[in-house]
Amino acid sequence: MFSSIRFPVKDTDFSNYIIALILYILIAANKLRLGIASADETLLVDEADAWTKNRAKVIDPNLRTTAIINEQKRLKAKIKVDFPTVLCKIDPDKLTIADRFALRLFLRNSSSANLVATWCPLFVVNFISHLLIKFKFINTDAPGSRKMPKGNKIYFEQYIGLPNIEDKDIVFGSGVNVSKAFYTMTFKDGDSGKTLYVRGYYENRKGDRSPASLIMNVIIP
Repeated sequence: MFSSIRFPVKDTDFSNYIIALILYILIAANKLRLGIASADETLLVDEADAWTKNRAKVIDPNLRTTAIINEQKRLKAKIKVDFPTVLCKIDPDKLTIADRFALRLFLRNSSSANLVATWCPLFVVNFISHLLIKFKFINTDAPGSRKMPKGNKIYFEQYIGLPNIEDKDIVFGSGVNVSKAFYTMTFKDGDSGKTLYVRGYYENRKGDRSPASLIMNVIIP
C-alpha cells in the first residue's frame, strides 16, 4: 500500500485545502507525530504562502493580469509535485483517519501500479509564440497514438538560462507531471531571449522512472 493525495479540482477548494493543510501540520503535536522535517515544513509553507498571495491577485479584477493567471498555473503545478513528495514520506501506519481527511492523503494498493515504461518519451515543439511554447509528447512505442504507456505519466523538467550550456552542467529544478499529449509553457517578460532546456521521463504511480529523454533546448521568443 502507498499514499497519494487527492487534490480538489476547483481553485477555491484548492486554496481552502492548502490553507487547512498548512494549519494542520503547523500544530506541533501533528508535526512531531507525523515526522515532518523542518526543511519539508518550510517548503510547504513557502509554496502555500506564494499561492495565497497570488490567488488574492487572481480573484481581484483590479489586479488580475494574464501574467498573474499564468503564475497561478505554475504554482499549482509545482504544489502538485512538491506536496505529495513531502507528505508521502509519512509512515502510513502513523496516519489516523483524521490525518487522512485533513491531508487528503489516502492509501492505494501498490499492486495496481503499472510497470514503468522502459523507453523514454519524445517531444517536439508544436507551437511557439511570444512568451509561449507548446510541446507535443510522442510515445515512441506507439507513435500513432496520443496515449501514454499504461499507468505512466511524463515527468517534465525545465531549466532557463544562457545558451550553449553542456548537458552535464544543466541543473534541473522541480518538474511537473503531464498526463496528456500536449503541454503549454508560458514565461515572464524577462525570460524572452533566454534558452529553455527541457527533458522528460515516463513515471509510474510508485515514482519509478524510465530512462531520460535527450535534452532539448529552445530560445524563448
